[in-house]
Amino acid sequence: MLTPRQAELLAFLRDYAATHRGVMPSYSEICAALGLSSKGRVSVLLDRLVERGHLRRLRARARALELIEPAASGVAGLEQAAARLVEERGSEATAALLVELAHRMTPEAAEDRR
Repeated sequence: MLTPRQAELLAFLRDYAATHRGVMPSYSEICAALGLSSKGRVSVLLDRLVERGHLRRLRARARALELIEPAASGVAGLEQAAARLVEERGSEATAALLVELAHRMTPEAAEDRR
């Protein structure tokens, strides 16, 4: 679930990209649009949208953000998330995370949470 400010930023990014042929706004443009005084605050908001799977940061590009549309199914969403993790953190880190999550999903782990 997004905070109101995160939802506002996401809506702005979608509108901006739609009217600027896919180009994303600069931090200064985001500050002006949302009435923020700090580019650091923009960075934090963008980080949260990346964590929640709404955005992807692209390497070595200006305005390096890409909107991610919601997945049609849960499996597709998991596949997209795993691909992003491999791209951003490498295959070993992704494998370790998936193993940890699998252990948490076992029936024994569910009993421990009760």
